[in-house]
Amino acid sequence: MKTSHKFLCSLTCLLVGFVTYFFKAEMSNMVAQSLVTFFSVVFGFYMTSIAILYNSSYAKYLHKQIDRKNQRRGTHTLKSYLWRGGCCLILSICSLLLFMMFPGDEPNFIISSIIFGIASINIFLMVLILHVVLDGMVVQAGKQ
Repeated sequence: MKTSHKFLCSLTCLLVGFVTYFFKAEMSNMVAQSLVTFFSVVFGFYMTSIAILYNSSYAKYLHKQIDRKNQRRGTHTLKSYLWRGGCCLILSICSLLLFMMFPGDEPNFIISSIIFGIASINIFLMVLILHVVLDGMVVQAGKQ
């Protein structure tokens, strides 16, 4: 993963987490269920992205591209984005399940802000992967 994207990902998570904590955003069961649906859609997006790129000529193009600074192929960089997105997704779902299994009498703003922060990371990674898929579409169209 590129350093600038790691920084923006961390900054987004911290900013969203801080804002939701500052404004005391309470997570209700309805919000938690909506987030479970959201994370299911995110999982489908990641799997669809992998399926689209699996045998495309753009994946071959990415494999030929080598980042001289990090000494990594483009496919390895894409793999790191998908891997981090998947790990973040699993962490999100586990956090939500724990939140729904152990509801407190008083709202737990810290756990809510962490979950919203992790959700923002998923959105950020989805935008980056969408960018890769769209670039692949342009390259694929140019070769036909």
